[in-house]
Amino acid sequence: MPRKYRLTRPRRPIDRPDHPRPTALIWVAAEDEDTDGQVRIEGDPTLILLIQDALFNSYGNRARPMEGDVSPRDLAVALDGKFLRPFEPQEETSPGF
Repeated sequence: MPRKYRLTRPRRPIDRPDHPRPTALIWVAAEDEDTDGQVRIEGDPTLILLIQDALFNSYGNRARPMEGDVSPRDLAVALDGKFLRPFEPQEETSPGF
């Protein structure tokens, strides 16, 4: 079962505290941590574009570019990088995922 992460749009000065920020789920469709697969993103369409842009500028395990097929380990490393950290990645632990 792939590890999924919930990403939230980075905070902006115009955000109201009583309105939730958009979220998206991201994961790699692969059988295990070291097998390559496609990156999948579901959620708010505008947020998906922001995530894709940040992902394009990120690097995975051993400085591997995050283009094309990548491994779940590459995604985990990229989520800890400077371009995706503002999205506050959190591993999803809900049973439905």
